[in-house]
This record gives sequence, C-alpha cells and structure tokens, in this order.
Amino acid sequence: MTDHPEQNVNVKKAGGWPLSGAWAIGTLLGIRILFAGWSLIILGSVVRSLPERA
Repeated sequence: MTDHPEQNVNVKKAGGWPLSGAWAIGTLLGIRILFAGWSLIILGSVVRSLPERA
C-alpha cells in the first residue's frame, strides 16, 4: 500500500469544508430573516396608515 500525497491534500481540504461553509449558510439565513422582519414592519405600518372602513 503506497501513500499518495495528493489524496492526503484532498482529505484535508474536504475535512475543513463543513466548518468553513457554516458561516456562509448562517450569514445568508441571517440576511433572509433580517429582510423578512423589515418587510413585516413596513407592511404593518402601511396597513396601520390605511383609512378605516365605516
């Protein structure tokens, strides 16, 4: 059984991927939640400013 350095490099690169990708997923999720919150605030202020029906 021979040791191939190329395989070791690939394993090291793939081994760090889940942790390095977690911040990207968290950032995108945080931005989505932030925009959803602002959308609800704006929608609420628009609905509140509408005249009441008699």
